[in-house]
Amino acid sequence: MRLSPGSSSRRGARYTLGLLASAAMLLTGCSNLANTTVNSAATPTAQVKVKGRLHGGNQPVAGATVTVYFAGQTGYGSASTVVTTTTTANDGYGSFSFSVTCPSQSAPPFDPLVYLIARGGNTLNNGTTTSNSAAIFVAGLAPCSQINSSTFVDMSEVTTVATMAALQQYFNPVTESFGMDGILVAYTAMANAFTTIRNLVDYSSGTAVTTLTKTGTATGSSVSVTVTPESAKINTLANIISACINNNANGDATACSTLENDATPPAAVTTSQPGGTFAPATDLLMALYYMMTNPTNGSASNLSAIYALSPPTGAPYQPTLSSAPTDWTIGVTYSSNSNCTNGNGFFNFPYDLKLDGAGDVWVDNGPDSNGNLAHMAFDGTPLECAAVATKSRGSTIDDRGNIWVGSFSTNNIYRYTPGSGLVLTYATAAPVVAVTADGADNVFFSTYTGTALYEIAGGATATTASSPTQISGSLGAAPAQIMVDNHQAIWASSGAANVSEVLPSTTMSDPTYMNGFVTTSFPVSGSSYGISLTMGNAGNVYTSSQSTNAVDLLGPNSTNTSYVEATNFPAMGGGLSNPTAVSVDGAKNVWLANNATGISNVSEFTVGGLALSPTAGFSKDSSYLVNGRSIIVDQGGNVWISRDGSTSITEIVGAGVPLYQPASVGLMQGRFQTLP
Repeated sequence: MRLSPGSSSRRGARYTLGLLASAAMLLTGCSNLANTTVNSAATPTAQVKVKGRLHGGNQPVAGATVTVYFAGQTGYGSASTVVTTTTTANDGYGSFSFSVTCPSQSAPPFDPLVYLIARGGNTLNNGTTTSNSAAIFVAGLAPCSQINSSTFVDMSEVTTVATMAALQQYFNPVTESFGMDGILVAYTAMANAFTTIRNLVDYSSGTAVTTLTKTGTATGSSVSVTVTPESAKINTLANIISACINNNANGDATACSTLENDATPPAAVTTSQPGGTFAPATDLLMALYYMMTNPTNGSASNLSAIYALSPPTGAPYQPTLSSAPTDWTIGVTYSSNSNCTNGNGFFNFPYDLKLDGAGDVWVDNGPDSNGNLAHMAFDGTPLECAAVATKSRGSTIDDRGNIWVGSFSTNNIYRYTPGSGLVLTYATAAPVVAVTADGADNVFFSTYTGTALYEIAGGATATTASSPTQISGSLGAAPAQIMVDNHQAIWASSGAANVSEVLPSTTMSDPTYMNGFVTTSFPVSGSSYGISLTMGNAGNVYTSSQSTNAVDLLGPNSTNTSYVEATNFPAMGGGLSNPTAVSVDGAKNVWLANNATGISNVSEFTVGGLALSPTAGFSKDSSYLVNGRSIIVDQGGNVWISRDGSTSITEIVGAGVPLYQPASVGLMQGRFQTLP
């Protein structure tokens, strides 16, 4: 029988520890996080003049109104503040300039994020005063404190596509404003998204980025990461909206009508505004937002009609897609063939991915030898490279910010402390396959043999390694993934048709009782591999099944004494093909990586089992994604996937609903599996 919350004195002690840890985080964690974001201006900055130009397709746009905004800080898509307006010149370039002064502040509201929207203007470059009211351009610029006299932006359809892709979860289509929740983690995530825009578009020319090289000094060695966005898809999207912009029909052109009619509004659950309702698009900015948040456009025919707006020849932005895609999601690969000082590859068989509070990505690489723990900034800049584990199969970030990595080949689990580089090594009885942490300094791991689960109590704060305590011997034969829920239960997949729940307990008469825990198994439809959880009084448990190409959902029964399969599950379709890892986003949608040979897609389902991804999944060319292994949604809604056996990882920009990360800190702060 499942124990009700609070039925164990041990659990109560754990919550007390969590509250103490939370207090410590409030004292130290936020200041540490602030150092990874743009610092708020201590005093008002001097007035800075910013320059730019505006072009639609190959034509400069004269007479457009450019409005400068500070992004809202009172909720997702909250009202922005108008800073100033200006008009583009009739000088053959569509030049404009404006002055901005950053406000004085050192606490919320934070250093304002500055963006521009240009409307109207002569988009035909024919020397008349005709203004096309359908023309709209957007450019997310930077945090105010980063703007200076050398700041320049060439606004175009490409900046519009890149900005909407990166900031889609922060946009309100009714007010057409961008904003975030006014807490530090949400601000950090949106500031990171502004940086992501620069991985998609070159602001000096207003054209799509084809490739960028980011270089860092990882443990004394120069390491580079190559950033490659889906530039052909970005260009195609830019050409589509250009068809509406480059005319003088004021929104009545066929291209504008097609765009607005066929860009089907999204289901609210795919947005950061789950209670919202979305009317049909009335301008291209709304239409573009709908294309990002409902990337299949509601049907293949709608998507094809929109794709046809990009002319097969003579399109202003090149190269373009040669055929209609299955969806409009935009992928970016981060690849590296660099070796660190220790001789190990920065990316080498990336296996598991985890995200810290700053939005940075931690990758444990899984080759049989020369393994690394790689730390990459959210924009692709390599930061750290630690020779922590070989043949890694699992990792986690605890509530103190330590990174834990298990070794499948050396029977060890390691705690790595960023900054100091300290490594604490714990010997294990068998190869480690999965690792997780709660919000109260404790770490858990499963092993490949013996169906065992172990606890390292207080591991987040330990100064010396101790022997892990076995707390279950009743897991399935291959517990590939484990996770702690908000009631301190540890859930494990099994490699068979069940999942296990390991709960703190004082019931020593239970046949599964071991060192203060009992284990209960619940049936699922197929061999469980990935596992992810949702917040709630009892929560839901998602698992992936490789044997049936399905995703399962277990929920509590009416008496909260057991878990049963939810209605409409197991769910199939949506491109599922040998699914591995599972991750929920901030709206409880479930994302799955697919690992069948040659498969280049990910799948997404609603909490009710509806496939949000098309029949072929959200697909990418194999140069962008193939054989996904781990998958995780970050605080800005970006979906990250590791690529089995490769030297790269993939980001799908803004496609998920933002999720508080890391999970252990979410548990500690009462924000587990919620919007930031």
